[in-house]
Amino acid sequence: MNRARLGRRRRHRLRHRRRRKGGGGTSPPAPTPTCSGRCAGGGDFAVVTALELTLPPAPRLFGGRILWAGEHAAEVMDAYRQITAAAPEELTVWLDLLHFPGSAPMVAVDATYLGDEDEARGRAWHAANC
Repeated sequence: MNRARLGRRRRHRLRHRRRRKGGGGTSPPAPTPTCSGRCAGGGDFAVVTALELTLPPAPRLFGGRILWAGEHAAEVMDAYRQITAAAPEELTVWLDLLHFPGSAPMVAVDATYLGDEDEARGRAWHAANC
């Protein structure tokens, strides 16, 4: 039984109880008709048959991942803090501590720059040397 039908039964029971107890109470408003003449009554099921997205134009994207052995984690985290403190808005940086079963721990830095490679390398050099 769907939710809308259960809701109507509950409202009917409540009205019936109020009348039996002598309480005047008001009944809930009648459901309003929706598309195709059906009564509105809740439910949360929908089928999406098409989806269109409009993306704004973007410059080139440059990025990658660098991995180090886990014993370098403290040094990599320190460099990560320094770079993210002065990072431009076009730069996104992630720090990952990885430990896969059967392998030694690793630390990874993933970087993505919204711009071309020369600009990204120039800003990275500037951030690393400040």
